Amino acid sequence: MELDPLNHFARFENYLKCGDTQALAEFKDGIRNGMPEQTYLELGGTWYHQMNLPDRSLKILEQSPETPVVCYWKAFLNDILHMEVEKNNQFTKST
Repeated sequence: MELDPLNHFARFENYLKCGDTQALAEFKDGIRNGMPEQTYLELGGTWYHQMNLPDRSLKILEQSPETPVVCYWKAFLNDILHMEVEKNNQFTKST
């Protein structure tokens, strides 16, 4: 964190390590662009998913502003994780 305090990935990993609300707030406060859901999608939908970590993908997307694309991704990840009820709820929100 000291070397790259603006790194979203490092701040989210810090939150996962610490698990406290302060670390989560620091992560979320660092995302300040005009379309924050795109940052969450890049980290959750692309980075963690390509690393075959659907649980982390879902965890980061749960912090994102809710948009149809985010809901679709959450439904997709819930399907991978065999969470049928939540998958259906998110898919309904995405349409």
